[in-house]
Amino acid sequence: PSAVEDVAPEPVAVAALGDAPSLSEAIPEIDRPSSSRELGKRSREVVLDMNRLALAGAIDWSSDRTPVMEEIRLIKRRLLRRAFDNKTEGGLSHLVMVTSAKPREGKTFTSTNLAISISQEEDYNVLLVDADIRRQALRQNLGLEANRGFVDLLMDPTIDLADVLLRTNIPRLSVLPAGTMSDRAP
Repeated sequence: PSAVEDVAPEPVAVAALGDAPSLSEAIPEIDRPSSSRELGKRSREVVLDMNRLALAGAIDWSSDRTPVMEEIRLIKRRLLRRAFDNKTEGGLSHLVMVTSAKPREGKTFTSTNLAISISQEEDYNVLLVDADIRRQALRQNLGLEANRGFVDLLMDPTIDLADVLLRTNIPRLSVLPAGTMSDRAP
């Protein structure tokens, strides 16, 4: 193996949080040892439609800089500096949660653009978690089919993470969709 293969990029989880107050409790569950890792099972890969992403408000990071791009970059730099500071305590220092008091205040826009921006960094892998199980705007914006995801992992610990995690055509970006709507979901 090459030296590049031996060094794993740092993981970052960016979560679009809606009405799921137990996200911080769920992250250790998601990080549980998985039989799929032991067996070499890989998650499904999806191709994100860049035109659809642009219509949903995702920034084209390959285009000329804009004021919004610069604001997202500033936020990203501060978050990464804080998340990977050795002084940070606790096991969730690599988790970035985007939340707000009311619907439609820009959680999906912010978390999507932060996740894509962070994934452009060579040293970080990003897991974008959609914890808004009622609206599922992230799934719709990314053009993903309604499948099992985050809420299913919470409700059934026997589900293998590789069965619900989606690798994308954006290098170093994976998505954990909200999952199946259920009356038992929080």
